[in-house]
Parts: sequence; structure tokens; C-alpha cells
Amino acid sequence: MHLIWYGLLIGWGVAIPFGPINLEIVRRNLTYGTRYGLAFGMGACAVDATFLLLFSLGALAIINHPYIIKSVAVIGALLLIWFGIKALRAKPQQASLQAADYSRKLWRHALESYMLTMSSPFTIIFWTSISSQVALMARAAPHALAWMTFGVILGTLSWEVALNSFLHVTKHRLPSSIIHWLNIAGGLILICMAFFSLYYVFIRLP
Repeated sequence: MHLIWYGLLIGWGVAIPFGPINLEIVRRNLTYGTRYGLAFGMGACAVDATFLLLFSLGALAIINHPYIIKSVAVIGALLLIWFGIKALRAKPQQASLQAADYSRKLWRHALESYMLTMSSPFTIIFWTSISSQVALMARAAPHALAWMTFGVILGTLSWEVALNSFLHVTKHRLPSSIIHWLNIAGGLILICMAFFSLYYVFIRLP
């Protein structure tokens, strides 16, 4: 049971800090609807499962190579800038029309989230930084990694559901203009995060 709790804490640790993923979940939930925010969150949850799979295959050491991280940082920055520009160009008065247009494309939101999260150098750094602790816990009992994976997925899913549920309940009380300003603020923040990511990886990291 303690392995599930350990995985749950990891899941919360990677999901709760407010960054580009949570920002996009909020923006898409308010712009398109709750199910689109949930779909975007599911893509991020799938990344955590992917990293645990990579850990089990011993691939995290390769991913942590400086050249890999820098290449990923460039890809991630380009994606952040792309999402930022899309947010700046979004027209809230067409939100209902956009939601109808995306009604059969939930998988695209999940895929965009998966690509954005996988290409974040901070995600790689987070998982590689705790890889030694995960390795120790994985040797503690049979199927320990499977129990931790269950806990991580439970943690990330519970946060995504809680965040989207809160937005679903409260968004009807928000003025319609909030979506317009959220798109502008969110777009600018995403673009700033892109440049900060490049600065952090190419200047701050050895």
C-alpha cells in the first residue's frame, strides 16, 4: 500500500505545480468545454506512464543526456510558441462554434498535450531527478514498479478531474470577457515560458 501512496505523491508532485499544461487545461476548459480540458489533461497523464515505462526499460539515462535535453527544449519551445500564438488569435465569441467543430476531435487535444509534455525539459529533469528513489522503491517488493505506476496515474488523474470539475462548476459565474483576457494572458505566458525554457537549458544548465 505504501508504494501506491509513494506513486500518488509523485503524481501530485508532477501534476499540481502550475505550468503550461495546467494553464492550457484551464484555457481549453473555459473556451471549448470541460471534456476538452479533461482530454488535454489525459495526454499529460499518459506522459507520466510513458516515463515510468522508459524507466523500467532503463532508457532514462539516455534521455538525460545534455544534447537530448537541449534538442527537446528547442522542440518544446516551438510548441509552446505555437500554442501561445493560437491562444492570442482565439476569438471567444466563436467559442460555441469552435466547440462544435472539435466535437469529434478530442484525441487531438490529448495528442497535443502529450507532445507538449513529452517535449518539456522540465518533465525530463523531474523524472530523472527522482529515478534513483524510484529504483530503490522498485526493489522493495515484487511488482513494486507496477504499484507505483498505479499510484502515479491515480495522482495525476485525480488532479486533472478535480481541476476540471472545479472549472466546470465555477465557469458559469465568470463574465464572458474573462475568456478573452485569459486567452491573451495565457498566450503571452506560454510564449514567455518557451523563452525561459531555452534560457534555462542553454544558459543555466552545465
